Amino acid sequence: MKKALIILAAGFGSRLTPLTLLTPKALLKIDKQERNFLDKMLEYIPDDDSIDIYIVTGYKKSLFTPIISKYNMTEILNSKYSQTNSIISVYEATKKIDLNKYDAFYIAPSDCYLNENVFNKNTNFSWVNTVDSYSPNKEWNIVKRKDNKTIKSFKIGKNNENYSEFITGISYFKTSDFIILSRTIKQMLVENYKKNSNLYWEDALSKTLNSINLRTYNLSGRLLEIDTIDELIEFNPEVKSIKDNPHFNLIKKVFGINLTKIKNMKPVKAGMTNDSFTFEINDKVYIYRIPGLGSDKLINRENEFNTYKTTANLPNREILIHYEQNKDNGLETYGAKIALFHDNHRTVNPKNWSEVTKALQAIKIFHENKYNASYEFDVIERMTYYKSLILNKSVLTKTIELEHKLIKIYDKIKDRDKYLIHVDFICDNVLIDNDNDIRIIDWEYSGTGDKYFDLSAWCLYSYYSRKQCDKLLKIYLNGKIKKEDRRVFYSYIAIQGYLWYLWSIFKEEQNLFFSDYKETMLGYGKEYTEILENEFD
Repeated sequence: MKKALIILAAGFGSRLTPLTLLTPKALLKIDKQERNFLDKMLEYIPDDDSIDIYIVTGYKKSLFTPIISKYNMTEILNSKYSQTNSIISVYEATKKIDLNKYDAFYIAPSDCYLNENVFNKNTNFSWVNTVDSYSPNKEWNIVKRKDNKTIKSFKIGKNNENYSEFITGISYFKTSDFIILSRTIKQMLVENYKKNSNLYWEDALSKTLNSINLRTYNLSGRLLEIDTIDELIEFNPEVKSIKDNPHFNLIKKVFGINLTKIKNMKPVKAGMTNDSFTFEINDKVYIYRIPGLGSDKLINRENEFNTYKTTANLPNREILIHYEQNKDNGLETYGAKIALFHDNHRTVNPKNWSEVTKALQAIKIFHENKYNASYEFDVIERMTYYKSLILNKSVLTKTIELEHKLIKIYDKIKDRDKYLIHVDFICDNVLIDNDNDIRIIDWEYSGTGDKYFDLSAWCLYSYYSRKQCDKLLKIYLNGKIKKEDRRVFYSYIAIQGYLWYLWSIFKEEQNLFFSDYKETMLGYGKEYTEILENEFD
């Protein structure tokens, strides 16, 4: 009986941040024998060539090369891993594998720790691994049919729902059932790729339950899926990947504690420049900002630190606990930042004009302080620099004429007064709570510049229409708008749109994808250049 094992290892494993910044989740050494997830799972694979192993990679794919060679695996690339979910990994596998070559298929996540051999079971039915459920959870909880054997349905659980089992671990399919699954996936992607490509492959499986008889293979006590840092520490308090991690070591040093005092580590949605996670110490929540891939080329961390010193008494700034400025502690932590996490706050909604007004009042207080700094955010210099970072210079040829126009536009406004500005003043960097307390965070791009640069940044990131841009300017200036104010404001929308277009080309070359953002920014550059030419020249 010939079988195929498909291992899904393309994803980032964000819930194990910061460990996965250096190592894909599947390759983390987690047990006392210093075995990783894959080694532990694949020790059960028989030596008789009865199972062909396929592994779908994406994030840090080059690090899988040794283990692929060790187990004679066939690699399948999911190049869209950062934009999609596991349904695409399974889809890529079904495209590359001759389905009729095999009698059965396994689908395995790369993060389950097996203590039982599931690969030596020859059954005439398809099954999924489950474990017993003892409390409400947000896993794939199942409902069985009246025969108490086959699965009728499954769904992500809610806090007030109780189920007896939930799906985790490895799944096994007869070829006929796997073909039904593969066709269902293809149909879902044809119907609505943008929406359905962000689903889990189990979402497709749930749609096949009227066509296949799917049973459970319960592995309670013999299967462990480790999703979080807390779960990993509980499993193995001496895990080397945590003890040697520079970010955890910095936290221990700053707070003078041992690892067991750090609780409830959770990833924060990755930003465009950095990654972050929250953690608790003595019931206080903090946020740890990790400089992202390529940020060393974009950010001057010394300037950022100086901004935090300069604005120390600004009432609406985040509360900084520590800024790591010592390169001797390792480049991994240089520029790392620990701040109090404002857990009762949320990001400002750019469509809620009451919240926007509060944000504008806060940034206006900052502008009116007229802080001086020795470092300038020179937008033309940044354009030139971002262009130098772009490897594929041919992409720049289509915007040469636009760039020449923007330089002329800037020449008309470059001699205005400049003071310290935020530069990245966007809704994601302004927090508000129910009492309208405002906190402006993440000052890494800051430097001297024109206050209208901050206002244009808000408009661009919020994808505002011209009417909305005008409304924002009117609020900031208390309704007293001169033509010159509007001209300078529009100029920075045009210039900054093109600047972030160049920035996002560089980030794409780092395999960080912002395609919609990139084209939208270029659109602003073109639109407001045309407005300035037609209405202000």
